[in-house]
Amino acid sequence: MGSSRPQQFRVVSYDPPSPAVPRKRQREVAISGLAQRHSNNHATMGDGGPAVASTFVHYEMPRRSPIMLPEVPGLRTTNREGSPHPASACGAVSRPGAPRVVAGAAALATVAGSLQQSIAQLELESHDARVKKAKLDQDDKQTGSSYDHHVQNYIKYWTAFQTERRQKAPDEVPVPAFPITALKASFFLEYEMSCEKRRYGKNDTVAGSNVGKSHVSQVISALESWRRNNAYLYKEDPDAQVSLRSDIHVHTAESSTKHQEPKRIDKAQALKAMGSSGDTYTPEELKRCSIWCLTDVSGSKQIWLGLRDCAMLLLSSMMAFRGESSRILEWSDLFMSSIPMDDVRAGYRVPVLATLADNAKHNQQGRLDEHGAIRHREVELCPVGGLALLFFGFFHVLHLPLPELLPDFDDAACGEYGRRDWYGYHVFWGKQPASPMSYDNHRDRLRGIHKENEISITKVTHAG
Repeated sequence: MGSSRPQQFRVVSYDPPSPAVPRKRQREVAISGLAQRHSNNHATMGDGGPAVASTFVHYEMPRRSPIMLPEVPGLRTTNREGSPHPASACGAVSRPGAPRVVAGAAALATVAGSLQQSIAQLELESHDARVKKAKLDQDDKQTGSSYDHHVQNYIKYWTAFQTERRQKAPDEVPVPAFPITALKASFFLEYEMSCEKRRYGKNDTVAGSNVGKSHVSQVISALESWRRNNAYLYKEDPDAQVSLRSDIHVHTAESSTKHQEPKRIDKAQALKAMGSSGDTYTPEELKRCSIWCLTDVSGSKQIWLGLRDCAMLLLSSMMAFRGESSRILEWSDLFMSSIPMDDVRAGYRVPVLATLADNAKHNQQGRLDEHGAIRHREVELCPVGGLALLFFGFFHVLHLPLPELLPDFDDAACGEYGRRDWYGYHVFWGKQPASPMSYDNHRDRLRGIHKENEISITKVTHAG
């Protein structure tokens, strides 16, 4: 016999059957038709004729589509297609055979597992790169250390909180502190909002006081920063993937502190009257601090520090600078300008010492801000005079050399304008002009001034 295996076909057209006939006639036609087809199949089997002959259904050989599977050693694939069977009953075809089992299923599982490992490794590297960028952005700010402080307080609180609950309910399963979720953060916020305000530079608190909205907002930001940076490690926990501020409990706690802030300020004014807190410098306090910086100092180093602290105090107060804005201020950010003052006479312009700021804490998008200061008639309060004395001390007290003013065009990284080393000199520097003063140094110097002059204010590095 010729072909022992029926060929595969697909339906391409369909002719409707003839009009209905009586049931008895249908049975007779069906029986005779089956007998006729049986004899025809035997007659044409050896000469390669079609395996299916039908009056109503026509077939043609199907076109195969490529198998979209990777070529893996040890992985065998098989065609699971059987012989065709049209939806219409007008044609006799053979039934499809049982599909064969793929012997390389284990190899396919291995490939899938390896792919998941590769994706996990890429995610880990991407996560590490993002965390490094976040830490780099916080290196020159106090934000990183402040956030770490709040997270450590959260750990201490949650440990004590769970210990207390275990004592009340021994059968209760303890809940770990991590991952940080909105539920855990809501309990910690309730605790923080009940705490008294701590005195600056001291371990004791102000009796009858409470923390303000800025403190609560910073606590939420610190916990959210930890959650966001570590959510990758807790993919199986859906609560660890939800932003804290999107939770109704955390949102309510933060909104409540904002609504209660006016009442808290009224209470703080009463505390200020008792000598426990203040809002800003008075002219007398600022003058006293300015004179103190230049009194009883000896040696070039101490004279320089006194000039620097005096200029830093006056400039940040007159320009309403934040502490970070003072620390990142560079020589190249200073320039002279003028403003009209028609009260003196028509067209009269007053010289202004101006500064540029494009990376302050409240400006992280590179927006170019300008701040200005005018000479004060009292020399003890004049920021322009304080800055002039600072530069005098740089060259004539410390006897530092004049920096190279000509640009260096050999440095390709600086573009067509070349590199000028003095562009990176900071106005208020610590160890060397090219590096800014640290936050700790800035804070400690101003706290020392406040302590020696018996000044207590709510802000330290940006009090003005």
